Parts: sequence; structure tokens; C-alpha cells
Amino acid sequence: MEGVETPEVVASPDWFAVEGPPGGLPRLVVDGATKFFGPVKALINGSATLYAGETHTLLGENGAGKSKLVKILASVYAADGGHVTLDGKLMRFSSPIDAREGVARIRAQIRRWSKDVA
Repeated sequence: MEGVETPEVVASPDWFAVEGPPGGLPRLVVDGATKFFGPVKALINGSATLYAGETHTLLGENGAGKSKLVKILASVYAADGGHVTLDGKLMRFSSPIDAREGVARIRAQIRRWSKDVA
């Protein structure tokens, strides 16, 4: 819609308050991930540093870019800017199937596939 702005998502490693093990290298680094859909800013400068053995939660308002960031990590969407590294190597997966080598996406909601399912 014209005149409607999508909130920008700006996260940094400090935002997650992640220290990691002393001398340990991060498993996954997202640096400046950006995604546009035409003129709509879906994700701007999404960044995070994650270490092995950690569990994280991604929280934010509707439209903040949470799903876009996860879909970039899982190679559902190609990022328009920024980069992602896994174990120090730049991620360039061609499909979500290729991305399963190092990244898994788990949905927060369970969808009903049939009206008969309770």
C-alpha cells in the first residue's frame, strides 16, 4: 500500500546478549539481512550471532520481519542484501532442501490439515 511503512527490524549481536564460549567461533552469523518485495521493506539490516548449544526466541510485532529472516536462513527467500555464514562459510544454498544441511526451520503453530483433526 502506498504511504504505509513497514517497521524496520534492526537487531545486533548485542541485542541477543549472546556471549558464546570463550574463544569459540559462532555457528551462525546473520549480518545485515535485507528483503524487499517491490517497494515494501520486509526486513532491513537483520543481524544476529548464534553459538552452538544455544536456544533463541525471535520476538517482534506483526510485520517486523521475523518470518522473513527465518525464511532467508532456510533459503526459502534469497536475501536482497547482507550475508549469512554457517561455521565461518558463506551460505549460498539454492533451495530449502540444500539448506537442510545446516539450518532447520520449525513452525511455531501447528496447522490443522483437516476439519476432522481435533
